[in-house]
Order: sequence, then C-alpha cells, then structure tokens
Amino acid sequence: MRAEPGRRFRGRRSTVSFALAACLVVLPFGAAFAEDAVLVRRVPLRPEMIVNEASIGTPQGMVDEQQAIGDPPASSPESAWDIPSQYWKDFPYAAQIRLGQTHRLASLWIYDTFGKGKFRIEAGEPGTWREIATIETDRFRAWKEIPLNVEASALRIVRLDPGSQFAEIALYEYTDEGYRRLLARKQAEAERRAALERAAEEAKHRPLIDLGEPFGELPLVDEVDLGTDDPGHRFQVDPAGASHVETILGRRCRVLKPAANECSYVAVRLGEMKLLKPGGTYVVTLEFPEDQPRSWVVLNGGCETSTGFHTGNTTGDALHPKYVNNLNESLSLPLSGEYRRWTMVFQLHDRFPVLGFPRGEGPRPLLPEDGFPLVIGHFSAPNDPTSAGAAVARIRLFEVPDPQKLTCPLRLPPPDLPHRHISWREEMADGVIHSSDETKRGLRDPLDWYRHKAFRMKFLGVNTYTKDLLEFGACQHWDSSPYGGNDWVYFNYGHKDLWERIVTLMGAEGFEIVPYYEYSGSKGKNGLGNQRRAKPLTRDDAFTHVSWIESANADITDPDTYADFQKMLDATIVRFADKASFAGIWMRSRAQLPIGFGDATLARFAAEANGGKPVARKDLQG
Repeated sequence: MRAEPGRRFRGRRSTVSFALAACLVVLPFGAAFAEDAVLVRRVPLRPEMIVNEASIGTPQGMVDEQQAIGDPPASSPESAWDIPSQYWKDFPYAAQIRLGQTHRLASLWIYDTFGKGKFRIEAGEPGTWREIATIETDRFRAWKEIPLNVEASALRIVRLDPGSQFAEIALYEYTDEGYRRLLARKQAEAERRAALERAAEEAKHRPLIDLGEPFGELPLVDEVDLGTDDPGHRFQVDPAGASHVETILGRRCRVLKPAANECSYVAVRLGEMKLLKPGGTYVVTLEFPEDQPRSWVVLNGGCETSTGFHTGNTTGDALHPKYVNNLNESLSLPLSGEYRRWTMVFQLHDRFPVLGFPRGEGPRPLLPEDGFPLVIGHFSAPNDPTSAGAAVARIRLFEVPDPQKLTCPLRLPPPDLPHRHISWREEMADGVIHSSDETKRGLRDPLDWYRHKAFRMKFLGVNTYTKDLLEFGACQHWDSSPYGGNDWVYFNYGHKDLWERIVTLMGAEGFEIVPYYEYSGSKGKNGLGNQRRAKPLTRDDAFTHVSWIESANADITDPDTYADFQKMLDATIVRFADKASFAGIWMRSRAQLPIGFGDATLARFAAEANGGKPVARKDLQG
C-alpha cells in the first residue's frame, strides 16, 4: 500500500428458441449430470440394437450384461467386443448402436479393462456421422464416464487400434429437468463468451491514466462511481441504510456512517468480465475527501488482504478490539480540504471468496473472470469515536503491464559496513493456501503466496524475509523427519517441503532471511516440550492464566533444551545454507521458555551455584 507524498497513512488490522435438427444436435458444453438421478436416466440397450460394420468381432458383447452392472455402473463385467488377434492388422473396426428414436444423450460409460489405445465416438446416422470425442483407454478394470451432450438416434463406436479394449457400456440421457438445466448452462456459457468478446474489444481501448510516481501511466480496467445512487458492480451495504450519498468538497461521495453497536461496510465487485489475469499485477485506488477526521478499513478480496488508513485526529485502530492488541495513536494530522487518493498495489490470486475472508480453509468460488470483492468498512462509533465515517467518491482498478518497473532500488552502504535489515512479521497469515482442496484456497501453487510477497518486498524496499516456523510451538511448513518426524515434532506432511521452497525462492530473489521461532520445546509424541519440565515456583499447573498455551514448555536452563532447539536450527537453517543467506534467527520469549523450578532445575542450581547444597521449592517460596 502506498499513500501520496506528504500524507501519513497507517496500516491496521481487521478481519460477496433452440433449433433441433432431425437426428443430431451437438451441445458442446460441460459434463453430464450423472451424479443426480433426477437429471439423467439409463437408456436401455440390447444386443439386437448393435450393428456390426465388419464381418468379424462381437460388438454385442458391449451390451449383454446391462442388468448386472448396476445403476450407476459399478460391477466388473466380463464379456466384451472381441476381435480375434489374426485380424488386428485390419483396424479400425466400427459398430453402430441403433436407439430407434431420438434421445438427448448425456454420457457414455465404458468399463475400461486392459491395454492402452484409442476409440472414437460418433453420433447421427449412416452417411451423416459427426465425431463427438476420441477417447484413450488408460484405466485398468475401472468405469469411465464420457460426456456426450448430443441429441441423436444412433451412436457409432470406432475402435482405432487393438489396445482400445473395454467391456460393457452404459448410456444415459437427460430427463426434462436435466435438459432444461443443460440449455440454461449453454445459454449462460453463450452469454459468458459474448461478454469476454466485448471485454477483449474494450481492453484494446482502455484509457491510460497517470497515477504519478512510481506507477506512471496505467490502463484503467474498471471503475465504480460511488457517488451515484446505484453504483452497480454488485453493490451492497450492511447494515441496511448504513451509507448515503452527499456532496463533499463539491463532489458527490458515498459516506459510511459509524453505527452505534456494530461495524458497517459497503462492498463492490471489481473486474467482472474484464479479462483479469491470475498472478497479474494491479493497482486499486480510492478517491476520498480529506475534509474531516475519517477512518477506512479496506478488504481486498483479490489478494485477501485487510488494511486501512485514517485522517485527522482519528486514532488509527479500534479502541476496544477483540482478541488482538490495538495500536492507537493520538495525533492530529492536518486536513488538506481536498480529495486525495489511497493506492494499493497487489498481485491477483487464482480464486476469491464472495465477500468475507475465510479464516483458513473455506470456499473461494470466484475466478478472475468473475471479478473480486472490495469492501470498505468502518468500526463501530465507540471504537472510532472521532471519525465522521469512511467516505469514497470513486474506486478504480488499473493493470500494471510491467511490474518490474515498480522495483524500489536499494542503496545500501558498502558491504564491509553494517546495514539495516528491514522486515515484517505475519502470524497465522497462510490460511489462504492451507487447504488440499484447490477450490478452498486462493492460489493453485502455494508458493505463489510467497512469490507475491517477494514482489511487494521489492516494491517497498524491504530486504529481509521473515516467516514463523513455530507458532505457539507448532511446526509451520517444515520437515521434522530428519530427527524423528511426528515422534519429535508433529508436522503437516502435505506442506513439509514448503519452507525449503520458500528459502530457495527468497535466496534466488536476493533477500536475506531471518526465521522466527516461538519455541516451547519440541511438540511431538515424545517431544521435549510435551514433557513440561519447567515448573512454576508456587503452583504445578501453569505459568499463566491462558490454558491453551500451557500444553508444552522447555526450561531455558536445561541442556536438553539447547540440544532440542539445535536440531530445529539444523532442520530449518543449516541444511539450507547453500540456498539463501540467513542473517540470523528471531526467538520470541514467551512463558513457554522460562527458568523453571522443577526438581532437575533445582539440582542443577545446587550443583552449579549453591555449593552443592540441595534446595527445594518450599525453600524459595518464602
């Protein structure tokens, strides 16, 4: 995020008539609705419906076990379309399935058996066959569904080589409801293609807008005039009536008034059918009046980032937040009495939530052509009492054709002199890539989450990358297998190589690395931390009142603690030393790494500092 020169902005925390031919109409759209019995039904097939175009072979074997295979097909049929091997040199061979009347065919199932080859499916009637699909038999004794989406009275199956071996087939047609849905989907797809064609033409004529340094002229992709009564762009507001339009500094502007007991927001969809590119670099701007003290919370669903800014004597954060520490400041920033522009540069994800951000795994159904949500919010009035409410006149979205031009040059002292390491820390910020289900994470490749961070680091002039490798003692994206795996430290097998990939990426980008550890002893089945060797002086259960962080600890005076943490350093730094430069490590001292008063600790104290005289906890409690 970047503000215009001369302004001070603070980031903040926060958590939408179909013509039918006589025998054949091909509908090239989507897969069949075979998963729903209301939408499709089985077409009965009998051996007498099969016409063999050759004098040899038994294509009737494709349909002689129809009652035994189940619906949907699940059994393992035995008979097949057999062609003696002495005739294999004469491939291809073809057979027709005469249905007797026109059917709206949804899909064809085959029981793939042995061999690997190809066959072709055609539809129509003799003399007017049209190819529907060419299929490879690449499974072993398994059913395979092939979408047809064709209206026809006959099918023709052409085996192209001896390897195309399959046994029974099953044919499904659409019910009236299934066909209605198919046509609706087809219509929606036609509208989608038309919208994309319009977008492609519009993209050729996008105006160039000068945003000043460092962006220069950028093509305008989309804009929302919030000063109108109906801004479009799937506009919504919550709670109802929370926003209104008024004239501020001579310009119509939408104002989000602070509510008495709840947060409020307005939301729009940006970039819908605007040919957005996943991984592309974009800039979003808000044009706002600097007339009174105001606060804004901005949630960008295109990169699942929450941030904010404030003007005047607003304090920059909620006064009474839940769960997190607030970072309020009592400053009176001058007001220009003009419209200003807030700017955010980001790289677009592959998928987006509809409105709110899932905490970790959650549905992200929107794709780039659907656009992404942008939410402008405001805390409740008691949490932001001096703010007159968020106000925005216009939102704009720009594309950055050459993101490399946005790299901020670093002018560091000579290598033999010290220099600062600029970094930042995120906690629990990787839910967007956590899921194994691609539809429930924002990025197909989890490493893109970190590639995008590397871009922002270069844009902001940040030279050091920091990542949590232990969060409340729990392993984050590294492999503990070299020292015992889950017996030593529980780890996520699906993400065990992510840290190595991140190190390789950041090293290749030229960044130094400072890993961050919230160490509380190794937390595996037999890990040191779960032994909880550190004991409080006056109680046995815990060091703090926060019970959920007291499941593990390590005594900082215990030699086993040093050996345990040394293994972690080896697993996360030493073995990757050739991939990047590590500037150091960052350990956060919590109550889980104390000087304890357990028996072993007291024995060490007696031997090392008390002249060998034993000491008990009760001796120290007075």
